[in-house]
Amino acid sequence: MKLIRRRVLALLLAAGALHAAQEDDCAAPEAALSLSTDGGRYVALAQGEALSIYETSVGLVRRLEGRSLDGRLQGPATALFAMPQRRSIVAAWPALGEVWELSLDPQAPPVYDGLVHDFRMGEGIAASGFLHPRRARIGPPFPELRFADSRVPWLAGEVPGGVAIVHLDVRRQIALLPCREPQLERAELRGEGGAMRWWLPCGDRVLVIDPVRWRVVEEREALRPDKPPGAADRGCGCRACPPR
Repeated sequence: MKLIRRRVLALLLAAGALHAAQEDDCAAPEAALSLSTDGGRYVALAQGEALSIYETSVGLVRRLEGRSLDGRLQGPATALFAMPQRRSIVAAWPALGEVWELSLDPQAPPVYDGLVHDFRMGEGIAASGFLHPRRARIGPPFPELRFADSRVPWLAGEVPGGVAIVHLDVRRQIALLPCREPQLERAELRGEGGAMRWWLPCGDRVLVIDPVRWRVVEEREALRPDKPPGAADRGCGCRACPPR
């Protein structure tokens, strides 16, 4: 593990990702980093208006410009997520209105970027599915994606008036949940399979959501920060912790 970390640091230094921080401790960070679960084999680095993929034993293996397919839109990635069970990395590009998923599987199915009448017949021009972005066109408004869990094929992000759910398989937004002051960093999935529930803090309430039908099945009062852990059945005493 220490060897992997040294290799990752060497790659970032070689890419110039730490250059600004070394020159100015107050400089705003330019890069976001996401590691795959392949033992830290791959590193994704979003810097400026580009996304670079490194293999720790090789170096740079793919560099992608943050551009729409027609080249009209361009901008930086604002979030990166590792999805270990999907063997993929997800990047959010608000300026493009797109979410990209890049597979780390060399045997991933091909990607058809253009219009295809029937992909099963091999129609259209296919690109290798390995490290090639599968684009999901989202919004407007584009959600500020802040929640991901490798057990499920969807992401969640804040939009005006609520929380948008983006599904990676169907490559579009599938739900919009009304929610005042969502705290996506404190949201939590509990349970397994069909019994799974998503606990989403919204202001002074916690919504318990069925992530299959996307319905609120229960509402609970959020635990106040000044309330002692033993004052309610929230378990750990955090603001949105489900009961044990």
